[in-house]
Amino acid sequence: MLDRTSKILVDGEHAASFADASAQRDLIVRVVVGVGCRTAAGHATALTAVATARRAFGGRVSVKLAEWAAPALGVGYRGMTIGEACETEGASFQSGHADIEIRVDGAVESSGPAQTVIWASNDGWRSLIGNERQLAHHPSNSLVGVATGALAVSEAFQMSLLGHAYAGRRLIERSLWCPDPRLEGSEEKGPQTFRLPADVWLVGLGHLGQGFAWSLLHLPVREPGAMRVTLQDDERCVPANVSTGLLLTEASGNQRKTRAVCCRLTAAGYEVALVERRMDSSMRRQAGDPAVALFGVDNYDARRDISLHEFPLAIDVALGGRPSDFDGMTMRVFPDVGRSSDVTAWRRRPSQFAEPSTARYRDLDLDACGVVRVAEKAVGASFVGAYAGSLAWSELARRSLGGPALERFDISMRSDHCATGRPSRGADFARWSSTPSIGD
Repeated sequence: MLDRTSKILVDGEHAASFADASAQRDLIVRVVVGVGCRTAAGHATALTAVATARRAFGGRVSVKLAEWAAPALGVGYRGMTIGEACETEGASFQSGHADIEIRVDGAVESSGPAQTVIWASNDGWRSLIGNERQLAHHPSNSLVGVATGALAVSEAFQMSLLGHAYAGRRLIERSLWCPDPRLEGSEEKGPQTFRLPADVWLVGLGHLGQGFAWSLLHLPVREPGAMRVTLQDDERCVPANVSTGLLLTEASGNQRKTRAVCCRLTAAGYEVALVERRMDSSMRRQAGDPAVALFGVDNYDARRDISLHEFPLAIDVALGGRPSDFDGMTMRVFPDVGRSSDVTAWRRRPSQFAEPSTARYRDLDLDACGVVRVAEKAVGASFVGAYAGSLAWSELARRSLGGPALERFDISMRSDHCATGRPSRGADFARWSSTPSIGD
C-alpha cells in the first residue's frame, strides 16, 4: 500500500525503501495537556496534534491530561470529555518513554521521559512553537488552535525525520490575523470572536478538503445547524488515503469520500448536502447555492476552471507535492486575484517529479509501469492539510471582521521567513448570511 507520508522520506532520500521509511516513522509521541487548557483553542491544538501525529508517525500516540473528564469544547465532539475525544482520534493513555512530547498551552506535567520536547501555545491569533515554554497573554480561537497543533507536529517531523537544522531549537511565531509579518496590521492581535459564511461549498475531499472539514469540527458553535456545508467529490476512499485524510480511518473502507466526511459533519450538527460528481467546466453556481467555495483540488485543469463556476468568492489552496516543498502552500482568492484561467502557473503543468529510483521502490513489488505511477503521486502529510485548512477559514474570518484581507498568500511550514502576502480590498462579506459569533 502506498503511504504518501513515507514517500516524503523515500523520494527525499532519507529512507532506502518504504519499509525503511515506515521503520523510521515508528516513534512514540506523547501529547501533554495541562490544567490550564480549558478553551476550544487548547482542545483544538491537542486533538490536532493527536490526529496528525498518529498519521505522521507510527500510530503510537498517547496523551497525558490534567482534566480527563472536562467537556470537549469542539462541536465535533459533543457529549464527549476531552479524554474521550482524544481516544476518538486514536490516542492511548499509556505512560513511559516517548520519543517526542508535545506540551500544549503551558502544560508542565509529564508521565515519563521524552527525547524531544516541543511546546505549543495559542496567544490571540498567533501560534507559538518552540523548545521552551511560552506564556499566552490573549484569548485565542479554535482556528488558531488547529494551526498550532499542526505546526507542532510539523516541527517534530522536520526534526526527527528530515534532519532540519533548526527544528525543535527555535521559536516559530505564526499569525492567522496577518499571516505576512511585513504587512500593515501585523502587530494587531485581532478580536476573540469571528463569523463564517452560513453556506459554504467544499470542492474536493482528499488531503486538503478534509483539512478544511477538520477545522469545522473544532469550532465552539452553539448552533451548527445554522451552517450548511456542501461537499463535492466523485472518488471513493482507499486505504492509502488514511495516512493523509484526517476524517478517515481504516474502517472507512471504500465508501465515497463525501459520505465519510458527511458522517463526521452531521454528527457535529452541521447541515450537509452532497454532490457526487466531478466539478467540471460545465458546472455553474445556481440561485440558492453557496456564495463561497473552498477548493481542495489537485489538478491544474480543475483550478483553471474555478472562475467558470461563478462563485462570488472562491478560495483555492495549492500544496507542494515533492519532498522539497510538501509543506508549502499557495492560497489564491477569486475574483480578487483575477480570473483563474489567467494564472500563469496553471496554464501548463510543469514536470515536477524526478526519475524514480527503482531500488527505493523495490519493496512495493511493482512492475516498471507501476513504479512510474507511484513516482508520479504527490507526497503528503496530514499536518499540512490541517494547517492549510485553518489558513483558508481564517481568511474568511478576517473578512467577516473587516480585518486584513489577502488575495494571494504563500507560505512554507518549515521556514521562518517564507511567508508572503498580497493585500486585497476584500469581498463585501456583508452581502452573504453568516453564522452567529464564534469564539471561546
